[in-house]
Amino acid sequence: VFLRSIVVNFGLFLILIIAAVTVIGFPGILLVLIYKGASLGFSSTLLIETYGAKGVLMILLTLAPQNMILIPSILIASIVSLSLAFSLLAVGPKGMKKGLASCSGNFISSYLLIGIFLLLGCFVESFISPFLQQLLG
Repeated sequence: VFLRSIVVNFGLFLILIIAAVTVIGFPGILLVLIYKGASLGFSSTLLIETYGAKGVLMILLTLAPQNMILIPSILIASIVSLSLAFSLLAVGPKGMKKGLASCSGNFISSYLLIGIFLLLGCFVESFISPFLQQLLG
């Protein structure tokens, strides 16, 4: 479960990085946010529709803990990616190499910190949420 969680979340993370660096891929950043929101909304709706009030409790115990870490991390990563993409668009094609060189340090350090939080969210999703789900019976 941990490896699957890492593959899914870091796949989105990688898409955010590639979309920022390719400049014209910045709509991909927004698509990642739409995907994450739609998948969580669909899961939550399905649980509530299927289990009623118990579904709300299931959401609070199984979906909310890891997403309290994952969603802010992905939002911050999206903001960092959009910021880089728009700053590269602003300098134009001739200044892109220089602009990328000047922004790369902050971009990489931001993404390393965000990556740590994503790992923490994956850990919660894999080890803590299943334990909380067992409490439901």
